[in-house]
Amino acid sequence: MTTNYLRQIIKIIGKKTGMSWIHPHSFRHYAATNMLRAGVNIRIVQEILGHSSIKTTGRYLHTIEQDLQQAVRNPNIEDPVNPSNLKMMIP
Repeated sequence: MTTNYLRQIIKIIGKKTGMSWIHPHSFRHYAATNMLRAGVNIRIVQEILGHSSIKTTGRYLHTIEQDLQQAVRNPNIEDPVNPSNLKMMIP
């Protein structure tokens, strides 16, 4: 299986599922972001991804910052990554 073939398959599946924005790098980004969300040290994530610069790995932190902002806006969410757990607090 070639890289181009895999890219084409992902593109076709993305279109069929309404996620035409998805591409092979999306999976890498998803894995890195979830490792950081789980508390894996950024240096370990850097090593796993093969980044020579920590700044490159740091690009994945923007999603984590968004999670933090959401948690501040909605402190009663049990899981800020999955806001379906939102509990409304009525005074």
